[in-house]
Amino acid sequence: MESVIAGIKENNLKLTLAFGIGLHHAGLHERDRKVVEELFVNQKIQVFIVNLISVDNVCAVSCQLLCL
Repeated sequence: MESVIAGIKENNLKLTLAFGIGLHHAGLHERDRKVVEELFVNQKIQVFIVNLISVDNVCAVSCQLLCL
């Protein structure tokens, strides 16, 4: 996880990922959003916090997880 966190641009996201908490919002860099989505799908984070603007994309990711 340390190597994943090192590649994250958003400082707050770096801090929360270290505790298994992912943040997902429209203000994140696209790469950071993709990393958090991938961590969620692969069950590498325990908590996934999303704002309403990001819900459509996260719903698609959630459906992928539920279908696994």
